[in-house]
Amino acid sequence: MKFPVWFSPVGLVMHAGVGLAVTVLLALLKTPPPGIVVALIVAGLLKEQAEDSWSDFRPENGGPWNGLLDVVAFLPAAIAWWVIA
Repeated sequence: MKFPVWFSPVGLVMHAGVGLAVTVLLALLKTPPPGIVVALIVAGLLKEQAEDSWSDFRPENGGPWNGLLDVVAFLPAAIAWWVIA
């Protein structure tokens, strides 16, 4: 299977790792699971904004799917925590 040029599996794993670390930290601080999900959505959006003024949401960079995929990549651990908590 050939991925689009903007798709980076390593980058997605790194995003998920950051999401896992933040999820663990916030869970230890007794943050409610919906709050963790919202915090990671905001972190993903802020990362995209800081990266290059929303460049991953622009069509020339694979947007909007590239940007949305980056934001969603932060969420697996938080969603799993919400389901099991």
